[in-house]
Amino acid sequence: MQILLIVLILALFLHDAFPVMAVDAPRLAGLALLTVVTLPKLALFVGYWLLCRHMLGKLGKPGAQRAMVRLDRWGSLYRLAAVGLYGLDLYLGLLIAVRGLIGDLILLDELVVLLPTLALLIAAWWAYYPIERRIRESSLIGRLDAGMPIYPVWTRSQFVLAQVRHHMALVLVPLLLILTWTQTVERFTPPDWQLVGRDPTPLLVFFGAGCIFLLAPLIIRHVWDTVPLPAGELRDRLQAMCRQHRVGVRELLLWRTFGGMINAAVMGVFAPVRYILLTDALLEMVRREQVEAVMAHELAHVRRHHMFWLIAIALGMLGLFQLGFGLMFFTLAETLPTGDETTGPQLVMAGWTFGLLDILRTEEGVVGATLLATGLCWYLGFGWVSRRIERQADTFAVQHLAGNRAEPARDADGRVIVDHESAETMVGALQQVALLNHVPIHKKSWRHGSIGWRQDYLRSIVGQPVDRLSIDRQMFWINLTAATALLVVITLYILATALLP
Repeated sequence: MQILLIVLILALFLHDAFPVMAVDAPRLAGLALLTVVTLPKLALFVGYWLLCRHMLGKLGKPGAQRAMVRLDRWGSLYRLAAVGLYGLDLYLGLLIAVRGLIGDLILLDELVVLLPTLALLIAAWWAYYPIERRIRESSLIGRLDAGMPIYPVWTRSQFVLAQVRHHMALVLVPLLLILTWTQTVERFTPPDWQLVGRDPTPLLVFFGAGCIFLLAPLIIRHVWDTVPLPAGELRDRLQAMCRQHRVGVRELLLWRTFGGMINAAVMGVFAPVRYILLTDALLEMVRREQVEAVMAHELAHVRRHHMFWLIAIALGMLGLFQLGFGLMFFTLAETLPTGDETTGPQLVMAGWTFGLLDILRTEEGVVGATLLATGLCWYLGFGWVSRRIERQADTFAVQHLAGNRAEPARDADGRVIVDHESAETMVGALQQVALLNHVPIHKKSWRHGSIGWRQDYLRSIVGQPVDRLSIDRQMFWINLTAATALLVVITLYILATALLP
């Protein structure tokens, strides 16, 4: 969900930069534009709602698990289709039409354009709620038998609001603040203002966006329902772990989900604005040693500087892919034969026929092809790296457990090794997270990988020295490559800025 929201906001940033978008009037107007904006979204929602109703009737029957997997795939396609329709809205000129009605106001016109797509994404949770409720109700007896706490099942409005707060607000709040800051700087910076002989607007935008990013945890902790973790033995143990691994935090927070989520998170780059959050259900339904493993996983993101490296990797990959594909498609466009006739493969859309090679000859075609290829390769590459980062965090948790035993297991050379119990503690923690969140262990995740994939890896490192695990070496080379790529991109940008008029 987060990556799709980033795409929505990024499209607003880039909208006016593309010649194909920078037109004086929308391609459709009035009732025609309203129809294209609303009807496809309505049809998409009705289809998904009917699919959820059909799935509800299959719960408790043979084949229900396979049907749930199919529904999850349809849900992913639903979200992708929603983003695709949003792109169509922008292409047809919805943002231009809105500005024509209410003016180019700071953030307001963008919010109006975003709202139909956000409503479509939120409506998916509304449609899914009866399934969520049935699953939660069916687990109550098992929880009673196990002596676990019982929470009231969320109403539909409570469920939808919780999903919006936990899945949308995390990304939308800081990104919309950055968008607001960017538009404010561009709107009110004097056009003739110079700083060291250059326009200071990009520097001001970058500085403000950086400040918002750094301070975002202070906002998110209030957007989510959090309170300081109560004093007691558990808090003392978790604080001792922070001291042991030299991780400074502003506060340990209890993330109140009223039994609706088993999760943990770390937010903040620097200690004064860093929080570690543990949900109420995690603390009440998972064994203490498994909670410690989950806490160690979150501490790993700080000790291994995962946030910094994720940003470096994302920017380095994005810059290199954009430079490489841009040069490739620009060169291809220059070498293509010219002529009035349509050449190459044909694309038929909405009654018009386009020659794909003819499109590629245009500036818009080169830019579009570059963005498409860059986005696809970045998505695949960044997802692969993100999954290795999660693997390293899981490994750190096992290293912590193995190294803190009263009598750590050692090999013939006296080195501390990963023992079976430490690995199985983290494996069990992942299993509990999947079980209590009703997530199939083989469900794939773009950034985290499936629970089963992570468990199989943890079992494979039993008996290996804790300080010589392959994932740490692999991440070293990934980080070194990312740093090199980022330096190359920055160097080329500086050279281009200095040499080009």
